[in-house]
Amino acid sequence: AYDRVRGRVFASRCDAELGDARCGVDLADQAFSVSAGLSALLQPNLLAFDHLGSYPPGHFDGGLARLGLHEAIGIRAHRVEGARTLIELWQTPGSPPVTGTMTLLQAGCDKRFATCTARFANGVNFRGFPFMPGDDFALSYPAAGQGALDGGSLAGGGA
Repeated sequence: AYDRVRGRVFASRCDAELGDARCGVDLADQAFSVSAGLSALLQPNLLAFDHLGSYPPGHFDGGLARLGLHEAIGIRAHRVEGARTLIELWQTPGSPPVTGTMTLLQAGCDKRFATCTARFANGVNFRGFPFMPGDDFALSYPAAGQGALDGGSLAGGGA
């Protein structure tokens, strides 16, 4: 009961889930999801795909991999080696997928404003407070020659 969130939390990171109504990103868009046949199972939790496309390394970090029609597993890391795309899963699949298994890969979000604007072009729906000062700044005090504590905007642009 103590862990249940009530109301909004003021934090620099977004509190929406990628693809939900508050976020507004359409995960069915090809820019954020792709279906591909598994090329090889390199380790129990390392999948390889050939010619997956031009997704940059890290694009699927934190996303989901749906193996076949059933199992969805979180993606730990996405990297590219030549023409081969490697997807490392957080967990080992319950039953090892075979070569050719159709896999749906969905992009992940680290809930930072920079990612929201650059990867998803969705800064207008960002549900965090990216310019809120952190603990170190909030607990600091003014000192001579320290211009950051002049009462002006932390977002830039002057007062």
